Amino acid sequence: MKTKLYKIFLFLTLLLFSKAAFGQTFLLWVGDVTADCDIALMNYLSFEGWVITNVDASTFKSSYVTADKYADYDAVYISEIVGSGDAVAYATAGFPIPCVTTEGYAVRSDKWAFITNNDTEFHQSGSGERTDGVKTLIINNAEHYITSAYEEYAEVAWTTAEINNLGVTGCKLDQTMEGVIKLATFQDAVMADFPTLWAIPAGSVVTGSSTTIPVNIVVFGAINPGMGTFATNDFNNIIHKSLEWAAGNVNAIKNPIDLTKNYLNILPNPAKGIVNVSFALDAPGKVRLNIYDITGKIIETLESGYLDAGPNTIKLDFTDKSGAQYIINIITGNSVLTGKICKN
Repeated sequence: MKTKLYKIFLFLTLLLFSKAAFGQTFLLWVGDVTADCDIALMNYLSFEGWVITNVDASTFKSSYVTADKYADYDAVYISEIVGSGDAVAYATAGFPIPCVTTEGYAVRSDKWAFITNNDTEFHQSGSGERTDGVKTLIINNAEHYITSAYEEYAEVAWTTAEINNLGVTGCKLDQTMEGVIKLATFQDAVMADFPTLWAIPAGSVVTGSSTTIPVNIVVFGAINPGMGTFATNDFNNIIHKSLEWAAGNVNAIKNPIDLTKNYLNILPNPAKGIVNVSFALDAPGKVRLNIYDITGKIIETLESGYLDAGPNTIKLDFTDKSGAQYIINIITGNSVLTGKICKN
């Protein structure tokens, strides 16, 4: 009986390690895997089927300057936590693959000049002018795939953060570019003339320029203190649909997911040291985490105690573990969540 159970476990393990062969889309993530704004959104996108590779800003800026560096990815996401100067590598490489950026200032004329020819057409709300309106998007176009879940002029809350923790960015792109679409603005009156969400289709050309944009690009000027644990399901869904549209994968229309349902995500992975194991529970309860080696032998068990329903994160230290593949099980109530960790 033990031999049979072991064979079943080994089969499931091999299946887990090889299941990335079909139906997945690959995303290059430029950001900080230790930041709340990145962890929460990566969890969401991983649940939606994106296979994510992480690079930090310095690696991106120094290494991703040629088009061949992007050959293995369907799209790139540039987190707002990345400075606008570090986003320049994407332009240097000739805009090789579809892109979604929440670093709104990346499209300044000294960064991505192919999008705008006017470096004064940007605005970031300051502490003296910010109002509760920056927490709400007004949908300007409900016919586009990215915003198709809403009615035109719908008011959509993108964050639950306090306004003292927020800043937002808007920009006036060259609206004579063929096909460029203003999708949403902030409700805040000061930002009303500076749209925050733009869809820029491949083939668009800046007025007076001979440069044709070769790929779909989405710009969303949301600043990271409003993201992370404060981001709403609507915000996460908009980013997901932005990536789908940018990558040309618009047939896989999904409703926003419910983060109270069970999921599991492990970042960074491959790992060197600290690993964030993030998951959501459909009910509160005690959690046990088992770590197995590739043979199915338990090498460590952690009791995390009583956790609330919804999103949770457990930190694991893999610094002293050997370079190998490991399996983790998170056990709570009648649920078992299983994932793998590759240690470099």
